[in-house]
Amino acid sequence: MLRAKRTVEALIELGEVHVRLPSVNDADDIKREIVTTGIRAVRLSRAMKVGETLREMRAELDLTQEQFALRFGFDLDALQNWEQGRRKPDRAILAYLRVIALDPEGAARAQEEQEST
Repeated sequence: MLRAKRTVEALIELGEVHVRLPSVNDADDIKREIVTTGIRAVRLSRAMKVGETLREMRAELDLTQEQFALRFGFDLDALQNWEQGRRKPDRAILAYLRVIALDPEGAARAQEEQEST
């Protein structure tokens, strides 16, 4: 109970919090329940379904595959392969996708700064 209280306090103070959920039957059900409270929930597990997660991220950002690829510096063909499950991104790309999920504006700014140098 104390851990839950501290988590809520951190959420209020910092505006975001990372929570590791115990093994659950359907993580998507829990995510939907959290979202109904007005909290943005993002699934970050390494075993995430990359294609599904990418489509959800693009939908939240209202971006096409081409727009998403351009904004975040991905090859369009690679993005399409990830979404269709034909290929899996490597660990570095998965980490970058987690950053995008948590802070899409910050990730886009970082990408733009890198391209301008």
